[in-house]
Amino acid sequence: MASGTQTSTASPPARPAPAQSPPSAPSSTPRPPLLRLAPLDFSSILAHPDWVSKAESTEIDRHSFVKGILDAGDALADSIAGWPAQGTKAVGGKIGGKQKVDVRVKEVEVGVGGRESWFARVSEHVEGSGGGQASWEEWEGGLRVNHSQHERDYTPDVYDANEVLVWDQGVLGGLVEEGREDGEGWVEVGMGIYEMYHHIPPPLSDRVFPILLVSARRSTSASFIIVQIPLDLSSFPASIQARRHVKNGRYAGTESGKQGKRLVEGRYVSVERVRKVAVGEGKDGEAGAEKIVWEMATASDAGGALPMAVQKMAIPGKIAKDVPLFLDWVERMRGKVKGEIQSGAEGGGAAV
Repeated sequence: MASGTQTSTASPPARPAPAQSPPSAPSSTPRPPLLRLAPLDFSSILAHPDWVSKAESTEIDRHSFVKGILDAGDALADSIAGWPAQGTKAVGGKIGGKQKVDVRVKEVEVGVGGRESWFARVSEHVEGSGGGQASWEEWEGGLRVNHSQHERDYTPDVYDANEVLVWDQGVLGGLVEEGREDGEGWVEVGMGIYEMYHHIPPPLSDRVFPILLVSARRSTSASFIIVQIPLDLSSFPASIQARRHVKNGRYAGTESGKQGKRLVEGRYVSVERVRKVAVGEGKDGEAGAEKIVWEMATASDAGGALPMAVQKMAIPGKIAKDVPLFLDWVERMRGKVKGEIQSGAEGGGAAV
């Protein structure tokens, strides 16, 4: 996502050559960069028990795949501060008043002669329980836990978040190992495949975005991340495709009034990170005050007849509006989202 070193675009760490690999390590297969608009196909995805036959299985190391995605997302979020600024938007919610959102944009070279436009937003918040505020438990319960379902709930244009497949704790549990030298690592790792269905005003058709979602929180600091990567579900086994809510190019889910509507498949890749940041030192060596920082970066292509130039004009305002939409939803759902942390995150509680 960043030019130059392009830390955020790195694939998961390369595995050793077979002669140097431990006996239990799977064979290495080249994989495309993860944080790109080019969708991952079935051969690039970690195996799941639901595709049971050997012919349907892929040999990808669980640890390097999941940790590679999380580390790439974290590196990208770190890079946002260096992106060219596009100004600050003051976007208002119905409950909490206006929120200040910094918007940034970066053009990224992709392959030979290709480019992707990445848009980012950064907002800072006071932890609290009043209108336009949220406690740390509400941030985590609303964004990290059940992310796709909650995005459907607080985003007016999203009418279906179809859960196609989720890796359960039994599969991800083998990822546990020591973290970095400072003890930091990823915990409560969740991973799933989802389809996000978006309403588009006529005469354009609605959009469906198939994504792989990976989420986790840091083990020793108040920080969590959600990474979403586009998928080519047409390359998956028929048993998985049968779980889709699109049949013959039309919506086949349960949302009232949408059945049979024509759909166009789009793509997006995104990273969201929420963390607590110190804003000063306390007295007598005590910890000072903290703020909550919500960072988000995305590249997208809605596909169909919608020109990319038109899409690019709309993205900065759209991603900025998500901030008050989420905080208004938290106010309406206050109490419930806290409880969802205890009820379990997407995919279980593995550590990386």
